[in-house]
Amino acid sequence: MAELLYLSDADIEACSIGMAEVIQIMLETYRCKGGGGVQMPPKPGVHPSSNSHLHAMPAYISEPRAAGIKWIGTFPDNMAKGLPSISGLIVLNDPETGQPLCIMDCRRITAMRTGAKTALAARYLARKGCQSLGIIGCGVQGRSNLDALLCEFKFEAVRVFDTNEQAAQRFVEDTSSTGVEVVKTPEDAVRDMDIVVTTRPINLNPQPIIPLEWLKPGGFYAPVDYDASFCGDALRAMDLFVTDDIAQFEYHRAKGYFRNVHPSQSISDLGSIVASNKPVRSSDADMTMAMCLGLGMDDVAVASILYRLAIGIGVGTLLRH
Repeated sequence: MAELLYLSDADIEACSIGMAEVIQIMLETYRCKGGGGVQMPPKPGVHPSSNSHLHAMPAYISEPRAAGIKWIGTFPDNMAKGLPSISGLIVLNDPETGQPLCIMDCRRITAMRTGAKTALAARYLARKGCQSLGIIGCGVQGRSNLDALLCEFKFEAVRVFDTNEQAAQRFVEDTSSTGVEVVKTPEDAVRDMDIVVTTRPINLNPQPIIPLEWLKPGGFYAPVDYDASFCGDALRAMDLFVTDDIAQFEYHRAKGYFRNVHPSQSISDLGSIVASNKPVRSSDADMTMAMCLGLGMDDVAVASILYRLAIGIGVGTLLRH
């Protein structure tokens, strides 16, 4: 009878992996991708409603070898039901035999790798010495992006906005970073900021709120929410527009996302940038954007490290099948 390990969120927390470690995992994974060492088909999904989705995210990584899949749902309306808006599982397989090795909760991994990838992109795309950060959306992703970016920058000002004022206040209370301020409008969180992160719900029919006139020359912009927040004029004004996987981007565009990104707009691949390890900004006035979609390889890479850590410290539940 075969065995596999189940890791709950509490088990994953016990592994004590830090944000700096996850950023390093993302660096190594995107370097591998840029060298052609990743297999990852565009993620198929279903949409039970206009603002919810379930996605399957398979991936194989050649170095260090890892294979698996994440099955994740994003249902923003769950917040009103007292349920998390994001939930799902990651299954790791032995790349030698294909046998399932581990099933684990995906929420903490999803949050950490998303923030870590923003920080990795900012390392290459943002100006050196950025001192201000604006965040729209004070949920899990807003917090993880702040934690990750603090590994790369020392901010003098952090402005956060959420339509839920209580969530914004909790965000400030829960962070150990100084200089975090709740602002009253999205414009206050965006205008004059060196870096802006947006984490609104992903929607097939978005109502963007950030026009070009709010953006600072030389700014770096990281929409975790696809095209939900930035208006068309802002998207098309980017001097450098980067995504984590061009094939995934075009797949989603065919499904109806990214209507305001012009088909002739040049799109660069984050893995290629990391693998080349060369400067990509032509001047400090360049506006840059990393519209990262979230990839199965991100989750598999982090999950494989957590699996080894869990085995090492003896946490988790063995399941027989």
